Amino acid sequence: ADALVRGFAAKQGKVAACCVETARAALNSFGPVAFPPAPILNASAGLFDSTLAPVRAQALPLALDLYRWLGKGIKGMYGKLRGVQVKELEAAFNAADPAPPPITR
Repeated sequence: ADALVRGFAAKQGKVAACCVETARAALNSFGPVAFPPAPILNASAGLFDSTLAPVRAQALPLALDLYRWLGKGIKGMYGKLRGVQVKELEAAFNAADPAPPPITR
């Protein structure tokens, strides 16, 4: 997980977006017990302010998956985002299925 978080800051958009997407896929495949979400959760709020469009596009699905796995307690991690981003996140959180997805691996 730590290597993927370091990849979030890559200067190449494809690399950074791929690291975000891979972190999301690993979390959904293996669950939070086998793939610890703490480093990803700590870095996920910064993804919304990335200068790279592909990274910003992957930030919302990652935050939504973290919410599904970890619950309402993560909402405070996103409190420092811009107002529009907070509203978008709140709408996505409210529309999300509160049950965690089944572990596939």
